[in-house]
Amino acid sequence: MAAEIVAALADAVVVTGLDRQVLSANRAAAELFGRPLDDLPGTPIDDLVAVAERQHVAEREHRAVEGEEQRYETKIVGAGGDERVVDVSTTPLVVEGELLGTVATLRDVTEEKHAQDTLARSEARYRNLFESASDAIATFDANGRFTTFNHAAEIISGYRREELVGQWFAPMLPDDELPKALAHFQKALSGETGLFETSFYRKDGDVRTIQVTYSTPRLDEEVLCVIRDVTEQKMLQEQLIQSEKMSAIGQLVSGVAHELNNPLAGISAFAQLLLSEKRFPPDQRTAAEMIYAEARRASRIVQNLLTFARQHKPERTPTSVNQVLDDTLELRGYELRVRGIDVQRDYDEQSPETMADAHQLQQVFLNLITNAEQAMERAERDQQRLTIRTRRSGDLIRIEVEDTGPGIPPNLLERIFNPFFTTKPTGSGTGLGLSISLGIVREHEGRIWAENATQSGARFVIELPIVAPRPTGEFQSTPASQPVTDRLHVLVVD
Repeated sequence: MAAEIVAALADAVVVTGLDRQVLSANRAAAELFGRPLDDLPGTPIDDLVAVAERQHVAEREHRAVEGEEQRYETKIVGAGGDERVVDVSTTPLVVEGELLGTVATLRDVTEEKHAQDTLARSEARYRNLFESASDAIATFDANGRFTTFNHAAEIISGYRREELVGQWFAPMLPDDELPKALAHFQKALSGETGLFETSFYRKDGDVRTIQVTYSTPRLDEEVLCVIRDVTEQKMLQEQLIQSEKMSAIGQLVSGVAHELNNPLAGISAFAQLLLSEKRFPPDQRTAAEMIYAEARRASRIVQNLLTFARQHKPERTPTSVNQVLDDTLELRGYELRVRGIDVQRDYDEQSPETMADAHQLQQVFLNLITNAEQAMERAERDQQRLTIRTRRSGDLIRIEVEDTGPGIPPNLLERIFNPFFTTKPTGSGTGLGLSISLGIVREHEGRIWAENATQSGARFVIELPIVAPRPTGEFQSTPASQPVTDRLHVLVVD
C-alpha cells in the first residue's frame, strides 16, 4: 500500500543506499530526470546532480544519514543534459532499527525560481532607477505619512529616510502652503494626477521651492510624488526680471543724465565767468566758488551714473583703487547721508595703480557697500559707521569694507558667497551679488573673504595683485598746458 502511495505522488521520491546509489524511485522521479524508471536503480547520485552541486549534495546526504533532516535547493541533470532547479527534503531511511540509506523528496521549482529571479532583477533595476534618480521620489500612505524615500529626497530635505518614514508631511510645509498641499493630496488619493509648486523647510531650516508631480499607484491607499527643487530656477527667473529692470533703468539714467549735463555745464560755465571777474566782492566770490564746486560734483555723479549704467567690454587698464572707491561712494553718497551713516575713508595714498577693470571693481565695491548699508539698517545703534580702508601689503593691494551692523553668524561665513544664498527677506535680494563679486575678484587673480570685526559688524576683505602696465612702445609727448590767465574763455556746450 505504501509503495502504491509513493508511486502516485506528484513529487519525485528517490531512495538512496549508504553507497549513494539509487535503490528505488517513483514515476515522478523518472519524469524529472528524463530516464526510464527501470534505469534509475543502481544509478550513482552524482550522475543525477549538476557537477557544481555534487559536493554540496554529498554533505547534505551525510548529515541526513547521521539523523538530521535536510531541506535545501540544488540543481539536477536530465538525460539530455538540461539542468533543473529542485527543492529537496532528505530524511534517513531506517527499517526495523537498521539504517539503510536516505529518502529524498524533490520538487521541480525551475519555473518558479526563474520567475523569482526575473522579479528580483526587475526590482533591482527599478530600485536602482529609484535611488539614482536626480529628482526626489517619495510615497505616502492614505494618511499622508512617508512610506518610501529615495536618496535624492534625502539630499533635498536634509533628512535621513529613517527620520521621515512614518512621519506626516505637514510639519515640513509653511502654514500658508499647507491648505494647497492638502487639497492636491486629496486629489491624488482620488486618482487624479497633477503638478503644483510649493515651498518646504529643510532640516537645517532653509526654505526651498519645490515642484511636485503626483500620481496614485493604488487608489485611496498610496500617493507617489516626484519632487524637483526649483529654488535656483526661480531665483534665475527673478534675476532675469531684475536684469531687465536694470537694463530699463540704465536706459532711463542715460537719457536723464544727458538732459542734466547741459544745464550743469551752463551753471559751471557761468560760475567760471563770475570767478574770473576781479571786482567780484569776496562774499559773492565764495558763493560763486560753492556754485562751481557743487556743479562739478553733480556733473561727476551724473558721469558715474552713466559709466555704471553702460555696458562695457571687459578691459583692464591702469586703475587707481582709491579713485574707484571714491567714485562708488559718490554714487551712494545720498543714501549714506540719509541713513545717517558716517563714512570714514582710510586710504593708503601711496598705493600704486594696478591693471584692472575699473567697471567690474566698481560693481564689487557697490555690492559690498550696499550690503553694509542694509546690514546697518537692521542694527539698533544711534551712530552707524562705514569704514573703507586700503593698504599696500607687499605685492598686493588690500581693500577692507567694514560696517557696524550685527555681523555674520559664524556658520554662514562659508556660505554667503554661494549663488542664490541670501539672509535678506524674500524679495529683498537674489543672493547673486557676492557670488558675482567672488567671480570678478578671482578673474583679477585676487581673493575675497568675510570675517566679523573685532567689536561688532562685518568686514569684507579683498586682496588684489599689483600688476604693472605692460610697455607698449613710445608715446608722443603731450604739450604742456597753457598757464591760466585772466583772459575770458568761451565754453561751447553741445
